[in-house]
Amino acid sequence: MDILDIEAIERKYNKISIWLISGLTLGGLLLAQALVHTNFITPLIISAVVFSILNSLYGKSWKAIAIKLPNVLGKFYLIGSMVRMFATLTAIVVGVLIYRENKEMTIAYVAVFVVFYLVTLVFDSVYFFQVEKNNKNK
Repeated sequence: MDILDIEAIERKYNKISIWLISGLTLGGLLLAQALVHTNFITPLIISAVVFSILNSLYGKSWKAIAIKLPNVLGKFYLIGSMVRMFATLTAIVVGVLIYRENKEMTIAYVAVFVVFYLVTLVFDSVYFFQVEKNNKNK
């Protein structure tokens, strides 16, 4: 893979990631509006910001590793997923501590973060599986 391919892959990853997070956020806001549950609004906004930052950092890290050390990308996928999991857990713990007085808000906060995490995990797995599959075919 040359540098232009790597940059194109990262740009596409960031674009799809932003669309995915936007879709999840808007879908969640629509659901909150339809069910008249305003306790989902704050967790949705926080999740959107956190996962936008995490995905951006993941894309930039992938690009740096792919350019400088392409033979260790397999380890990067494992370590990157672990770092994302710990960052998500940290954000969840902070939210639980903040909302510990309100059980309904705590459950909403954790549920929204888990949905964002799982969707992002599946997206990353499928996207980079396709990237590696195409890379091996070339």
